[in-house]
Amino acid sequence: MPLYNTMTEILFADSNGDFPQAKKFNQTKKLGGFAIGAFREPSTDYRGTGFVFMLCSGVSSVVALILTAARVFVKSFRYESVSLDFVIGDDTYEAFPLKSNLNWLDPTSRYYDPITNCPISIPEDWVVCELKQKPGNSYHSKLVSLSLSDPTQPIYPGLKTRLVGFPKNFNIDSLHYVSPEADVSQYNKVKQCFLGGNKLIVSKGEIMSYHDMICTTCVSANGMSGSPLLIKLNDCYKVIGLLHGGPATPIHYYTSQIISNKLNPSNTDFDGLINYIQIKRGQAVTREVQNSLEYGLHFVFYIQQNVYQKGLTNNCANILCDLYSEAINYEFVTGNQLKYNLCVPIIKLYNEALYIGSRYV
Repeated sequence: MPLYNTMTEILFADSNGDFPQAKKFNQTKKLGGFAIGAFREPSTDYRGTGFVFMLCSGVSSVVALILTAARVFVKSFRYESVSLDFVIGDDTYEAFPLKSNLNWLDPTSRYYDPITNCPISIPEDWVVCELKQKPGNSYHSKLVSLSLSDPTQPIYPGLKTRLVGFPKNFNIDSLHYVSPEADVSQYNKVKQCFLGGNKLIVSKGEIMSYHDMICTTCVSANGMSGSPLLIKLNDCYKVIGLLHGGPATPIHYYTSQIISNKLNPSNTDFDGLINYIQIKRGQAVTREVQNSLEYGLHFVFYIQQNVYQKGLTNNCANILCDLYSEAINYEFVTGNQLKYNLCVPIIKLYNEALYIGSRYV
């Protein structure tokens, strides 16, 4: 079952049909030290990206506070407040999330995609983490902090942006979504776009739209959730948002609602998912897509009829996760070409993040 970051696996071509090229980002040269790092479980692949927004001194073993996407700590649409390794520079720290109040059932905590007007699948997708040194480790990398943009900073279509994060290594068989205009022969271009994975890269783009969330043309790959979205003001980088992932669709929303409430999923969510799949089936122009959506439709009907006897089983949740992972592709092949990423605006979290930080001064 996909555990996290599924929506960030979105790779789309530019207006010329080419995959954008990313460049390696040298933190010490650009920032004067290390502010951006990668989350991972011990001895496993990266789970997401985060960045230092406040350095701490004199507060127990906490050396900094970092911001990231809450989805880094979400498994099967359940938030897990557990510590993870945070690799920054040549050093490995322990990161512990402070926020644990995500509530999938609270509609007021949902942010909306300004283009699809659909709620995103992870409510309030941001979290502050304590960064602590591990006992017995030696630390040599100089930590610096990224400046959060003033909430009054204007954000408008055409504003140039940079997305900086750590993509995971990936292979063509594990990609949940690549633009359908791409073929297998372009796989090496996709790999090159992210320098093969596990290297800090900068992806350049611009703002497409902004209302509840920021839409940017900066491309991303799995592992980059929580990456800072930067603008450059007077030769200084400012964070205007952090990466949530790809576009939000009703399939994302309804499946996340059903899986997050496995013991008692709502009939309303089932009905919404069924109705939307029926719409997509009617828009499909190939037999292959029609058959795929037909299978998904029958399966959702089956779950709805049987879920109240024993709740949502793990096998059913697995197949719903597969449906979730294909959502962007279903949109694309039915004429809705969603080519952008969503970022949580800093204004959504600015006051609360600084309030948390005030306890560590």
